[in-house]
Amino acid sequence: MNNILRCGAIVMVGMLAMGAAQAQSGGIQGRWKVRSITSTTFSLDGKEKLKGPFAETPGEMYLTFAARSYVVEESGKRTTYAMRKSGTGYVLTRKAEEGAITIRLSRIRRTGNALRFTSTRYDAPRRERYVVQWVCEAAPGTEKPRAGLQGTRWQLVEIAYSDDKVVKPSENDVMTLEFLAEGRVGGRAAINRFTGGCTIGADRSLRFGPIASTRAAVPEGSIADTYLRELGTATSYLLRDGMLYLQLPLDTGVMKFRKLTQ
Repeated sequence: MNNILRCGAIVMVGMLAMGAAQAQSGGIQGRWKVRSITSTTFSLDGKEKLKGPFAETPGEMYLTFAARSYVVEESGKRTTYAMRKSGTGYVLTRKAEEGAITIRLSRIRRTGNALRFTSTRYDAPRRERYVVQWVCEAAPGTEKPRAGLQGTRWQLVEIAYSDDKVVKPSENDVMTLEFLAEGRVGGRAAINRFTGGCTIGADRSLRFGPIASTRAAVPEGSIADTYLRELGTATSYLLRDGMLYLQLPLDTGVMKFRKLTQ
């Protein structure tokens, strides 16, 4: 059942992926809470039902869709997946200890604040096919695209990469980001100041640049160079629960910021 659940988590991500096509018209952007999962195991060729259907009601499981990023949250763990379009559906992939995981998404349907979709995962060694039906509802706490950015200031908490590497500034190594007048940003990278352009799309897409910074020598161990480099590559954003998340390209990582009130 753990395999089914993991498959489902990926699927959730995929569901959002699938929703990418619908998102431009107000489809499934945002954060979703999983209300129920119904899983069935078939033989690999699909001719024989081996187990199920089994219905589950997960605890705290969420899926977040922002532009081209897909994040699954379960039991305090955040996982990002890569997604590509395939025919009329989407394919989700992620590297795991047991090998690459591939999940296909289909039958996505949104009605008001409810979202339903189906995920399918194939397990060749076991000669089994896992089919999961998901029922989700819109989760509170997600701001609308572009809302609340202009005039806000943020401080970097960490940069979490998809290979589980996490980079955090020390207490005295402060990295900030401020959204100024329309199309401009500024901030601090350790003892240096920077400014630059910023383009924000209605689909939560985001582009910085060019970014200009002062060139004072930073203390040994500072992550200032890494911060500015990754900031310049960010592709999308998400506002949730007072935090700002910037997605790095190709699902390679996420920059997490906390909001500054002064």
